[in-house]
Order: sequence, then C-alpha cells, then structure tokens
Amino acid sequence: MLTRRNTKPLHRTRLAKTFQPTVPSLAFTPAASGNNVTLTVPNGYVLNGVPNFTANGTSPTSAIASNGTVITLTYAAATTGKTFVADANDPAVRYANGAYLSALTVTL
Repeated sequence: MLTRRNTKPLHRTRLAKTFQPTVPSLAFTPAASGNNVTLTVPNGYVLNGVPNFTANGTSPTSAIASNGTVITLTYAAATTGKTFVADANDPAVRYANGAYLSALTVTL
C-alpha cells in the first residue's frame, strides 16, 4: 500500500515578496528652451502619461516622446533660468529595461 509523505506546502507568495529584482536608476540630461524642457536619455524609454518633473514648482502640461532618446515636456510658463526638479521613481517614465530615471535638481 502506498502512503503519502507528510510535507509542508511551499508558500509561493512568501517567496514572491522576498525576491524583488533591483534595477538601478539611470541618469538623463535636461535642457530648457522657452516653455519646453527637453530630456535626453541615453537608452530607450517608455513614456506613460505626464511625469511630475517640476520647473520652479509648476508641473508640465504635456509630455511628447520625440524619438527613442528624447522627451519634450511643455510648461505653462518659461523654464529658462528656473530650478528643475525630477523625483526618482516617477512611474510615468521608465527605461526599456525597467529602471526609473534618477533624481535630479538643476537650474536650467
């Protein structure tokens, strides 16, 4: 007669929570021109909505993906000479490998 061994079940939910792959944040370069801020990223990216990158405390009104390495943010007021703040881990912009853009504070 075959008998069943007493074994504890494997809790897969516990394993899923403990193993989270980490991808480092990557750098980008902003440049101002009138009401626009152009972000140049070194690799491909995914744009999903409007990122909350502020220029002197104001959020952008639109974001346009120009090509594989350039994002253009449009603001209601001029951005030249303003303080540009990009928070880390903004879900609207990610690299193709899953990494977020790094945090950055710079005067344009």
